[in-house]
Amino acid sequence: MIKRGLLKTMLFLGVSVSVLASGVISHSVAASAEQPQVSVSNQVAHTDALRQSAAAAAFAENRASHLVVAVKPTATAPVATTSTTTQATTTRQPVAKQQVAAKPAVAKQAPRVTPVATKREAAHTITMGGVAIRYIIGNRSMGAAPGNGAATWGGRTNYSNTSGQNTHFIGHNPGSFAVMTSLGIGSAIRVTDGQGTGRTYHVYQIAKVNPNGVTANKVDLWNQIVGTGGGQRITLQTCLGSYWREIVFAR
Repeated sequence: MIKRGLLKTMLFLGVSVSVLASGVISHSVAASAEQPQVSVSNQVAHTDALRQSAAAAAFAENRASHLVVAVKPTATAPVATTSTTTQATTTRQPVAKQQVAAKPAVAKQAPRVTPVATKREAAHTITMGGVAIRYIIGNRSMGAAPGNGAATWGGRTNYSNTSGQNTHFIGHNPGSFAVMTSLGIGSAIRVTDGQGTGRTYHVYQIAKVNPNGVTANKVDLWNQIVGTGGGQRITLQTCLGSYWREIVFAR
């Protein structure tokens, strides 16, 4: 009889030889039990068969002992690989508020004022009663006023708008200074200097004097007429006939 352990091993390995051998052995034992009376020749044959069967079984057992049992690898449960994805944490810096370049402050320009051209007046001119009269620079050596126009004679003969002095002008009537007789207190008289710069004066006194500057009431106005005192002012003189002179004071 073949050991049960060997048979199990052989069954596991699927070796058909052991099954075949066990069948042969079982069959031989059964046959010998049923036929107790056998002839010599049959006994010899039967003995040889038993020997062959035993040899085959021994061969099979010997072979099985040398066989390398292939062990089916035990399936190993897959080790769950934890894939740890380290996500780089990016700290988002707050975006700096973009500052718009300040446009350079543009200074507001004052409205461009076109200067009004100053109308240049005629130099050395006396304007009164709407009449413009040219004058020349004279002096006390002159025996009479010029035939046309007027002249300085007393006071500051080189007239200036800013001298702070009196200038005495003379002119003929009839003639260029005839308009003087139409003036009254408060009348305007405008005089320009050598550069055409004018200044306006207003009449504050009118007198009638003889050739020596004395009024009919014996008031001597000579120094007031031909002197330089009295501040920035002018004095105009013209004839009233052959003897009397009209004097106009303005400041």
